[in-house]
Amino acid sequence: MAKKITLYIENDQGEEVEKTFHQPARIKGKAARVGLQLGKKMESLENGMPGDDLIDEMLQFIAEYGYNGQFTADELENGLDARDFFQALSGEVQAVLQRTDNEAKGKSDLKTVTSKK
Repeated sequence: MAKKITLYIENDQGEEVEKTFHQPARIKGKAARVGLQLGKKMESLENGMPGDDLIDEMLQFIAEYGYNGQFTADELENGLDARDFFQALSGEVQAVLQRTDNEAKGKSDLKTVTSKK
């Protein structure tokens, strides 16, 4: 089962509504490279708390690669509860780069490509 996230998004009437989004079945391979760069930045934090630029990158990465633009980085930022914000961002970045145990079980039959020499 694909990962999902529930956000509070403002509708056309200006009301905040709860909306659930699902990760796509396939995440673009480029997400691995971009995510690796993001992960290196996250690991190099001196005080453990990201600055504004890194937060913006995390939000954009999750919205663009994790959920294929189903919501914007701003909607993600405003749709999360502040008390869960940093834990949610970190978890979502990891979820883009790693399959859950249930997903991995279903992918045990991955085809490998070998070249003949």
